Amino acid sequence: MASEDIEGFPEYLLGRFSKEGVELIDNLISEEASESLFLEFKRLSTSDSAKLHENDRKYLREALSGFANAEGGVIVWGVDCALDPVSGADVATKKIPIPRAQHFRSALEAATPGMVIPPVHGVRHVVATEGDGQSGYVVTYIPKSEGGPHQTVKENRYLIRLNSTFQNVPHQILAGMFGKRPNPNVIHKWMASVPEIFDNGTAIRFALTLMLQNVGRGIAESAFATATLEYDGGRGVAGSMHLNDNSNWSIGGNMGNVLSSVALPHLKIAPMGMVAFCTIEIEAKSPVTTSVVIGGVCGSQGSISTPIENQFLPQTLNHLIKTLSTRNPMLNREELRSIVEDIILLQPSDSGAGK
Repeated sequence: MASEDIEGFPEYLLGRFSKEGVELIDNLISEEASESLFLEFKRLSTSDSAKLHENDRKYLREALSGFANAEGGVIVWGVDCALDPVSGADVATKKIPIPRAQHFRSALEAATPGMVIPPVHGVRHVVATEGDGQSGYVVTYIPKSEGGPHQTVKENRYLIRLNSTFQNVPHQILAGMFGKRPNPNVIHKWMASVPEIFDNGTAIRFALTLMLQNVGRGIAESAFATATLEYDGGRGVAGSMHLNDNSNWSIGGNMGNVLSSVALPHLKIAPMGMVAFCTIEIEAKSPVTTSVVIGGVCGSQGSISTPIENQFLPQTLNHLIKTLSTRNPMLNREELRSIVEDIILLQPSDSGAGK
């Protein structure tokens, strides 16, 4: 599928690079992936990767302004490209590994905040190394910005990504950027309850509240969420879900382990504000032999939908039961709640996005 056909392609490509590393680079070259609205390949201007050559600094300024002022994008550093005579597009042709990839990432991170005005928030630089552990490649992720327009600091240019090039922003569009209404950005967070321990320390009961937080600059209206609760076979776990406040949410789908609803017109989420959507109550008794899988999606009008992906493995739930049953009896309620969050929500092997 072409990158233009994928909503959220920059985030998709960043996620794949974080997991696949050099394998993804090889695939892009073998498939002759072309530069596009969201994707750019760049070989370094010098073999000294400990500092940025002025040509690379200039390119970084242009990319930060152009991608952030458009739909966001990704730069793959360490890959050369050439013009395909058939399609007329620049396609990835060969790897040119960065000698000290980690040093180059550090140079990018140090330079990024001062490349455009105002700075672009949320930029990430991710490294994948070759077999020697030193040389490799860097992917720079530049998100679509709601804090622009962004101007390059040296050339004083406002750029925008059009097709596969960076171009000056036309006057009419630039005027609209200065006057555009900021958008919301609704994500999810979890809050754990104080756990109960019973059956002589072999069973626990706790709740996870799904919170919707607006991290954008605009007010979130018509917020929505769908949450699902599933078990991966086995035994030892029971759960239920319910809306936190029926006065804030429409009566949507509620089919036991699936809960879906849209906020009523009076509920608006201010920037950096949070509202509770639903609570999932979980009861686990040792030995647990099933995984708990929580999925779904959340968002709002004017906000990109974000997935809800959390999986709690049997060993994690059994570890939580053991930890709570052998706890220090002097722990207070907040310390007990923190144990649940530390074990259930902060384990990277079990939890997905939005922890």
